[in-house]
Amino acid sequence: KNGQAILVHCKMGVSRSASTVIAYLMKQQGWALDHALNHVRERRPIVQPNEGFLKQLHTYSGILNA
Repeated sequence: KNGQAILVHCKMGVSRSASTVIAYLMKQQGWALDHALNHVRERRPIVQPNEGFLKQLHTYSGILNA
């Protein structure tokens, strides 16, 4: 909100931490899941949330849009 950067550190940075960042962007920026996922992938192309996390992100999207 104040223009400062956030660093997320994770050993692999592929699924778990990426899903957390995507959820954060959906909530804080009001972005749709696809937009948040694409934004993260532009910065880290190997991001691939696992099937379970993607399902949770879809559910979370519905909650945010309710």
